[in-house]
Amino acid sequence: MKIHATREDWLTAATDDVRPIFDLHGRPLPNRIRVTAGHPLNFKRNRRLGDCHAAGDSADKSIEICVSPTVADPVQVFTVLISQLCRATAGAPLRYDLVQ
Repeated sequence: MKIHATREDWLTAATDDVRPIFDLHGRPLPNRIRVTAGHPLNFKRNRRLGDCHAAGDSADKSIEICVSPTVADPVQVFTVLISQLCRATAGAPLRYDLVQ
């Protein structure tokens, strides 16, 4: 089992690990994805656990995924990550509320 220095390292490694699964299902993930731990937009109002922002919203044209730091259980963190990665695939809506 590999130990990651930061939550972002863990999220990035998890994203890399699931890429082949998305490929298998014909929904490849974009090459440029940045994943971070941080509060999604309007977190205090809607308790959203994750956000996925379009590449056009980023200066370097990366998909930006944010997973709330309030989620502590690794399985739940992974669930939020997968949910947002699904939105990052071509043709998927980028906004979806997965709330606490």
